[in-house]
Amino acid sequence: MAYQKSVLFAEVEDNLHFDMDLKSKEKGAVNNCQAVLNYDEENEITITGYRLVKWKWFLTMFIMVGSAGLLWLLLYWIPKWKLLWTHEKVHKISVKMGKLFPLIFPPLFFKVDLAKADTLLIEDEYKKDYKRYYVEKVFIYQGNGPTKKFDIPIPDPHGGATFKILHTLRLFFCKKETYLWDEELKSFYLLKGLDYNVPNDQFYQQMALSKEQQELRRLVYGPNDINVPNNSIGYLLITEVLNPFYIFQVASVILWTSDEYYYYAAAIVLMSVSGIVSSVYQTKKVNCVPFLVAISVLFFNFSQFSRMKKI
Repeated sequence: MAYQKSVLFAEVEDNLHFDMDLKSKEKGAVNNCQAVLNYDEENEITITGYRLVKWKWFLTMFIMVGSAGLLWLLLYWIPKWKLLWTHEKVHKISVKMGKLFPLIFPPLFFKVDLAKADTLLIEDEYKKDYKRYYVEKVFIYQGNGPTKKFDIPIPDPHGGATFKILHTLRLFFCKKETYLWDEELKSFYLLKGLDYNVPNDQFYQQMALSKEQQELRRLVYGPNDINVPNNSIGYLLITEVLNPFYIFQVASVILWTSDEYYYYAAAIVLMSVSGIVSSVYQTKKVNCVPFLVAISVLFFNFSQFSRMKKI
């Protein structure tokens, strides 16, 4: 009995240390709310699962209105802070529920992991010198029928042109890469090409895909194109004006105007407006350039070629 209690205490204590350094673990190491993907590779990232907390979201919206949008502007510049203001780690939810009802439920009863996360905080560390954070949503695809199920082939994490059938697809995107959820591993893995770990002779055995199979593959891999965003001039103006540099220029104009330095304030306004117009013009000019690529697909019958070679 004492041994079981000590084991349970050790498990609870281990779960409470969810901020431990995962880089020292083996490849694919995970805990309830974090995971290291692409371990010891150039694109290695650490993901942390979060869930939206409604009362925190409403409180944040209230403070945004009360601060005349200043808090919104700050959180717009730093998405990580916005995530921390409106979301909570999935593991924290399980620990708190265990603390609220210690006599009714054991702490490990409410075990919430990455499978319940709706948003991910992604830490990208470059050579241990530079860290960058991304906030990405987790997308879930389900059928539209009464059962909300459809069979979709998901590539195996180890490649080999093998697939397994799932009814629900969970994924997220980061730096032009797609990560799929593996229910068995309880973690995400990088989606790689269909040629990964596939022998060359196996390509000649492939059959054409039906229209339905093509749509399912396109749902997983996405369309085979490069989408260049063509935003409106109004959108580009707003995003450019909300740049921290120009917000600082607005504050400078207000300061110099209050001290009756009108010429200096006018010079700042003139330079800022010219910089904004030039930046928007260059961006719009690049986006409007048409990108046309001609692709020729040749189909060759290898069986006829082999017979011709024998003759």
